[in-house]
Amino acid sequence: MIGDKIFQKGNLSMAKEILSKRGNCYQCGITLGKRAMQNHIIKEHNTSEAGEDCYLLKIESTEYADFWLYADIPKTKKLEYIDKFLQGIWLKCCGHMSRFASDSDGRNEIPKSRKLEKFNVGDELFYDYDFGSTTYVDITIIGETTRPKQQASVRLLARNIAPAFDCSECKKNPATHICTECMYEDETVGSLSSISEVNLTLTTSFCTLSPRGLRSSASACRCPEFPSRF
Repeated sequence: MIGDKIFQKGNLSMAKEILSKRGNCYQCGITLGKRAMQNHIIKEHNTSEAGEDCYLLKIESTEYADFWLYADIPKTKKLEYIDKFLQGIWLKCCGHMSRFASDSDGRNEIPKSRKLEKFNVGDELFYDYDFGSTTYVDITIIGETTRPKQQASVRLLARNIAPAFDCSECKKNPATHICTECMYEDETVGSLSSISEVNLTLTTSFCTLSPRGLRSSASACRCPEFPSRF
């Protein structure tokens, strides 16, 4: 779970300070809060011209709602496209299993072959990735939109601004890579995810990550440098 694996007790206050509540629109570049971004997308980026009839999705971490995305997808597409999109942008770690459900407990699983047209505006889907150290994601269908035909099935419209993390060694410079040997020597499992210029991925190295592993190129690290996934 995100609360257990990314933000251990010793880092919770820091995590709350650095998480961004604002995000960028990928269509026009404007920076807004999550709710304002939703209204902006519906008002400014919903074309009236003929194109693909889509659902607008709000996607957010169940436990840390400051991690969020807005995306659209044609109603004729299947849930499997959302699954691939989420794994590619946020979740892919070690080939773990995933599922959609209509309840937060995951008891009423929804097949990935189900098309979006079977759902309605206002429906909420619950997505789980990795049934061991599970990452939980909430997906809400917040509206209907029309877009020009796209090559990609799921189009990213907006996302939260990337949190910034300091180097765990010098405490001054921005963290730029992950030192895996430091992580194993500390024998600490999970406190922060990987560093990216684009955003923070929710699950990368849940299995092995610790705060000592976050390094800057300027820090005097005693072991080889390992770049982050992104």
